Amino acid sequence: MLEQREAARKEMDRQRQIEWQKQRLQELMQQKQKELERLALLRAQHLNLETELNVLDEKACDLTGKVMETRNGVAEAKHTIDGMRTTRDTQMSQMSALKLQLREQNQRLLLVSQEKVRMEAKNRMNAANPSNPANDPASAQNMADRKAALSETKNKLEHLTSELNLKLEDAENNNSQLKVLKAEITSLARVCQQCHKTYTSRRDEVLMLRATGGGGAGGGNSQGWSNNSWSETSSSNAWPTVDSSGQPEDNIDPLHTRYRALYEFVGRNQDEVSFQPGDIILVNY
Repeated sequence: MLEQREAARKEMDRQRQIEWQKQRLQELMQQKQKELERLALLRAQHLNLETELNVLDEKACDLTGKVMETRNGVAEAKHTIDGMRTTRDTQMSQMSALKLQLREQNQRLLLVSQEKVRMEAKNRMNAANPSNPANDPASAQNMADRKAALSETKNKLEHLTSELNLKLEDAENNNSQLKVLKAEITSLARVCQQCHKTYTSRRDEVLMLRATGGGGAGGGNSQGWSNNSWSETSSSNAWPTVDSSGQPEDNIDPLHTRYRALYEFVGRNQDEVSFQPGDIILVNY
């Protein structure tokens, strides 16, 4: 009788153990299903992040191309303005020379006019006195020569005046073209700044997506969007700059200081040095 009870008790324990194992197995299966669903969701997010990264990569490349085109346009406009400034200086010097010639011709015209008045008075006096020996063909020839010289001087004065007017018109046209080019440079600079701001915002978005999407997001593009790649891109495409404090860079020796050029400059005489943005200039103490 005791053996039957012991056997029944063991059988009941075995049945409870089997039921507990079945329940535990169901719980594990449910947990596994949840993990699989979570894994599928993470994979979908991973694919979405890869797609977004690819789109942002293309946009960043487009913005980089636009920035480079804008910079090239600004450089060309600067070169054109420098050329127009040289032409303007040349034309201004020519205008100064023409003004000096015009002043000299005016003085000569004034002297000739005074001489003409004196000759006319003398002719009237000779006409009043026919017996005057000065009233002869030689005096008439002299008067004709002087009139011819006066006419030639007037013609030269008119020619110089017309040339001066043409130079003034050319200078006004050059000034108007210079104003237009300055306005174009201003607009190009604004576009460049806007492109740079958009580029920076897109880069920040990409970096934020990489930070929030996990280390595996991006797949094969992870190296293209790493911090090193951004630093290399920014260092290779950035404008050459100097410190805003204006302090010189590291010294080569105690007698020289090295500076980096920020803008382009073209020397206009032998005492000035021409340089490009990013050039290193050594200054002697």
